[in-house]
Amino acid sequence: MPSKRPPLDHAGICVVRLHAEHSQMADEFSCGHEDEDLFLKKDALVHQSLRLSQTYLLLEKDCKCIISYITFSVGSFRLDKNQTINGVQIREKPTHIYNHNIPCLFVGKLATNRHETGRGGARHLLDFAIKRAVELNEEIAIPFIALDAYADKVRYYEKQGFSVAYVPDRKNAETITMYLQLFPIDG
Repeated sequence: MPSKRPPLDHAGICVVRLHAEHSQMADEFSCGHEDEDLFLKKDALVHQSLRLSQTYLLLEKDCKCIISYITFSVGSFRLDKNQTINGVQIREKPTHIYNHNIPCLFVGKLATNRHETGRGGARHLLDFAIKRAVELNEEIAIPFIALDAYADKVRYYEKQGFSVAYVPDRKNAETITMYLQLFPIDG
């Protein structure tokens, strides 16, 4: 159920990297998906210490609770075999470069506190991820953002500009891989 509180305003929010002092706020976070809740409470700091991923929190400046969080790392996503990007077929090479896998900033987790839904927290964090990817792209090629979306979230991500990259063959697959192209292709 959407929050009755007003939409988030850029001036009233901040994005901060997760630190140990956020542990109590993390323990109080609940998005309604056990996987995302447990990751924030038990694994996010450990993954950061191992340099596997970075987790960022969206906070209201006058509030002591986490509105939303996002976790990302450098990764890749797979395209369906016959799919193209801007008309270019990405195919297996003899050296196994790109074997249908495309480099990206991978969003491993994106979750909003269930008491804060509908206020735009996820959109603010997607904008933050885009900004970070563009900054990183100055040093290393990261032309896409990708994520694995639960089936009930695919429409949301499509509205945010994401496209379906890969649908697993197996029945009852939990997630669908989606991507967002960050830069137009020069003609």
